[in-house]
Amino acid sequence: MADRKSILLIEDHDIVRRYYAERLRQLLCDDVIVEATTGQTALDLFQWQTIDCIVLDLSLPDMSGFEVLAKLIPIAGQPRVPVVVLTAIDNGPLLQAAESKGAYVALQKELTSADELVTHVRKAMAAIPVKRPSTISPTSLSPSTR
Repeated sequence: MADRKSILLIEDHDIVRRYYAERLRQLLCDDVIVEATTGQTALDLFQWQTIDCIVLDLSLPDMSGFEVLAKLIPIAGQPRVPVVVLTAIDNGPLLQAAESKGAYVALQKELTSADELVTHVRKAMAAIPVKRPSTISPTSLSPSTR
């Protein structure tokens, strides 16, 4: 199907990830939901697959969601793909910081239903068409070595 979109859900908590993945599959039945449990897995998937929207948790086991966001959107005003932050963090300034770093919107899990998430994902995909570079440098997506 030509209109099929791929949404990458980055969430490390199994129960939470399964819940949102299932709800996204039910509500976006024509789209493909790809799941990742770590930031690096998500970046690897993004490098090798066409992803049309990302739903990103800010608390990941291997890196912060802000690190993932910085690698996905190196220039905040020029996202290649829309990112919807969905986090359990209850901190308004932190959510605003995610948006200032390039997220389309930052939402708090406890205040956002699955239906609302789908609405935001659809709006994000409509507002920010996917801009994939012809090549993605593997070094730009690999973890920094210190």
